[in-house]
Amino acid sequence: MLFKNATIYTMEQEPFVGDFKIDKGVFTQVGKNLTPDVGEDVQDLNGLFVFPGLVESHCHLGMEETAIRFEGDDVNEITDPITPNMRGIDG
Repeated sequence: MLFKNATIYTMEQEPFVGDFKIDKGVFTQVGKNLTPDVGEDVQDLNGLFVFPGLVESHCHLGMEETAIRFEGDDVNEITDPITPNMRGIDG
């Protein structure tokens, strides 16, 4: 799939407005004025930002209720250090 006109931030150069291709969840090309393959889906991301490789390693989501003390403190999951399955709605 080809994505066009996004503001792309990479570690190798200054941010630029350009295009990128993804195949099976992997970035295969990043650049300017990429052309679609025959039959390839194209999405316009004008005004959006892309950060290839950026992983949010720590986030709180604002899930803290101070009125009921510890029971409402869903900021940190302390029963398991890795909980990618935790959703805000579960808190």
